[in-house]
Amino acid sequence: MKNLAIKVLMLFILCFSILTIGCGGGSSDDPAIGTEPHSDPSKSETKQLVSKRVTQSQNINETYGNLSIAIPNGAVGSDYNLEILQTLNSKENFPWLSDFEQISDLYTINISRTDSTKEPLLENPGTIKLTANNDYPTNQYYIGKRNDGKWFLLRPESSTPSSLSFKTHTFSDWVLLKKKQKSAIYNAPIITASPSALLTNGSQGTFKNNLEIKICTPYEGGSSSGKLILQSRANAFFTVKVNSGKLSTASIKHEIDFSTLGQPETLGELATYTAIINLEDKVKSEMPDFIILSAYYSDKEGISYINQAKVTFNVGQEEKPDIKAPSILSSEPANGSKAKIALDDSVSIVFSEEMDTNVTP
Repeated sequence: MKNLAIKVLMLFILCFSILTIGCGGGSSDDPAIGTEPHSDPSKSETKQLVSKRVTQSQNINETYGNLSIAIPNGAVGSDYNLEILQTLNSKENFPWLSDFEQISDLYTINISRTDSTKEPLLENPGTIKLTANNDYPTNQYYIGKRNDGKWFLLRPESSTPSSLSFKTHTFSDWVLLKKKQKSAIYNAPIITASPSALLTNGSQGTFKNNLEIKICTPYEGGSSSGKLILQSRANAFFTVKVNSGKLSTASIKHEIDFSTLGQPETLGELATYTAIINLEDKVKSEMPDFIILSAYYSDKEGISYINQAKVTFNVGQEEKPDIKAPSILSSEPANGSKAKIALDDSVSIVFSEEMDTNVTP
């Protein structure tokens, strides 16, 4: 009797399982039953495009899908590790989605020196090129760059109906954007500065002039919301004194708000801010070999822009005293004389200054 009860129970369980599967309790998409699951195209997915070590003498000029990257040799200052990630189906949360449409995947470029200096500055800028899958008017193209967690728009170096190229001294996250309106006004700040600051009297001398930096932005009345950043490589600490302000503490990054630069010069719809970096009486050892200038600006719509420039601190040629050659007071025979001179005749010349007899030719 006990064996019969066990058989009846097993038969009941088997029938219940068959009925459950037949009524939709299982699925052909269940990996345990049918095919492997497929990825959801609506969800983002990150894949690694490259991860490698690059020597200091090596040029990088490579293309990965819609992304092309070029880094000149020696730009990083040492061997470095290069990693490029692509986030498929990326939909970034831009603060200005009503004005721009993301038309590329998100590309993340990480560079770290082999001496553990993360995200170093490039002395010579690298070039990024992003290509769209469709052709658009060139004035509708923009590049989005995420810097310190905030998105900015970049000024293109060149553009075509399907791609946009630009130069940068730093790498992070990048996307290609299209302005939704037909007309587009690019409000990125324009930096004007001497590309180099020269020393007098060689490496032991002082700087000849101060460094004048001008930042031009659209004028919207009052002070613009923006800042100028002076940055050097890791461990290259320096101090700055801007305009008539106080001397800063030593750092590798100095931030200067536009509001501290006084009222800008205005011309029509443009405003120009001037920052005078005091270099006079500084010696070469007090400044790094170069600094990168980054100008940030946010317009009244809340859209943020960025632009960069480089300034080097070079050793100029030693200044030589202005030596005036002595003049001839008289000569015997006289100048222009047609008298014949024998081999044993003497010729005399009187200069305006005495000759140094200790100098040999």
